[in-house]
Amino acid sequence: MNLPSKLTIKWTLAIASLLLFGLFISPVFLELEEFIGNDKELEISNSTIQGYKNGKKNWEVTADYLWTGTSSYLFRARDIQEGKLFDYDGTIILDNLKASNAKINTRSKTIHANGQVSASFYPRKNKKISKGLIASQNTHLVGDDEKIKIKADNFKFFSISNKTYLTDNVTIQKEKTLIFPKEGVWVDTKENIAFIENGVTIDHNGFIVSADAMTIYIDDNYSVIKNNIRGHRPATQSIDENLDDRENHLKKNDTYLSCDQMKYSQKDDTKIVELFGNVNIFQNDKSITGKKAFYNEDTGEFRVENNVEFKSTNLKWLLTSSKKAAVKGDKTKESIESETRITCKKLTFNSQTKELILFGDVTIVQPDKTIRCDHLKMDDAIGWIFLSGNISIEKDAKDTLNCDFVSVDIENEVFFASRNVSTEFFIDKD
Repeated sequence: MNLPSKLTIKWTLAIASLLLFGLFISPVFLELEEFIGNDKELEISNSTIQGYKNGKKNWEVTADYLWTGTSSYLFRARDIQEGKLFDYDGTIILDNLKASNAKINTRSKTIHANGQVSASFYPRKNKKISKGLIASQNTHLVGDDEKIKIKADNFKFFSISNKTYLTDNVTIQKEKTLIFPKEGVWVDTKENIAFIENGVTIDHNGFIVSADAMTIYIDDNYSVIKNNIRGHRPATQSIDENLDDRENHLKKNDTYLSCDQMKYSQKDDTKIVELFGNVNIFQNDKSITGKKAFYNEDTGEFRVENNVEFKSTNLKWLLTSSKKAAVKGDKTKESIESETRITCKKLTFNSQTKELILFGDVTIVQPDKTIRCDHLKMDDAIGWIFLSGNISIEKDAKDTLNCDFVSVDIENEVFFASRNVSTEFFIDKD
């Protein structure tokens, strides 16, 4: 048997590598061959050109002016009035594409547009490509608030690889949220997922967030922000008549945020913000940390979980101006004005019901006292605080009270203890 020589094997491998490499770069070479010279063989005004993939319409461009040269598959367009991209079954995934100019290669199935580019990406309702096809609805029924609108200087669409790139001066808008990628965004048009890498800044209703990366799941209407997340809500002196004086006071201070990952999702009219990993929310005189946080923008529910720690130089901000003025007792005033540290397993606050609830191994530490319990609820609507489960109150490192239930009338400064009450205190002989 004659075995091939080493030289023959090397040449065979080299040729195979070139052929394989050519499968990936052939669209690039096809694009490089376009528009050599300016000879115009065909000119068309107010016309539409379409591209197909696997026998189905894949893209469509309507322009004020189209022309081509000696090649029948290389086109130039001016004043793009309308452009669309379709997925494999004809569902619109991008609409309202507009641009000053475009180069279209119908053989490599690519579109390059530039100059005042704008477009809208559509969510494909009830469709999961990676997990198999589920019935999809007509995207013309998609509301304007569900679309993701993008502006950029440059737009590139590659049908073969199912990728779209938008670069240079990119702005992404989803309702009132503005997203500014540092370099650009690329979209997997098969999965309908947008990827922002190498830095992003987000303006969500005046709360500014920066991070290393962001992924937008267009079909599922949620986004994930990752790495080096820093948030800042600048202080405002304006008064919101819908908020009480405590909330307006909090808004008068800069608020900062940091965490490892953030998720923003929307389902129907419900908008949820979730924070994960090393969560830290703070102002100049107060902070709260934990492993996970949750905020419902519509109900006003806020929750922090796992190793929760809250610190504040005082508790005056917890009371309205009228309630602070009504406090008469020196001991109560001292407690309100004291530095406070609280730890627990979970903390929830609802801005609509005005309820603050602490769960699990609750510990409250002030300079003169330490309070422990299983559960604490502050009901601002009625002005009461309720503690329950394994309550231990130690004051001045000597006086103690143990019981299973405590209620505090904040306004009248009345304290009630019940259920298995035991106490130990020292009488100062002086």
